[in-house]
Amino acid sequence: MKTIEPLGHRVLVKPEKVEDVDPAIRKARMAGLDLSAITGDKREQEAVVIGTVVKVGATAWKDPSLGGVPWAVPGDRVFFAKFSGKSVSLNGEDPLLIMNDEDIVAAIREE
Repeated sequence: MKTIEPLGHRVLVKPEKVEDVDPAIRKARMAGLDLSAITGDKREQEAVVIGTVVKVGATAWKDPSLGGVPWAVPGDRVFFAKFSGKSVSLNGEDPLLIMNDEDIVAAIREE
């Protein structure tokens, strides 16, 4: 089975589904409304800015100008820059985003 490995300073992120992030879209879809004809599913999904880190490249956040320590590790939920990254998928799985480490802008932490 093939896997996607982020290289260098790249981070692999699984974006949350738009239904999980936007309650209005979730309610509309639960009511049976198809919003794709109006807004286009791809555009909606691209606007999602929350995801889960899947893998981290070997040199991610190693640059001293970025602090030199990882901002996030696999399993962390994070905010990332809108429209950042490249959508990639293998084996018919849901698309993942591969993005530069600096596009991760915040981690979601429990207090």
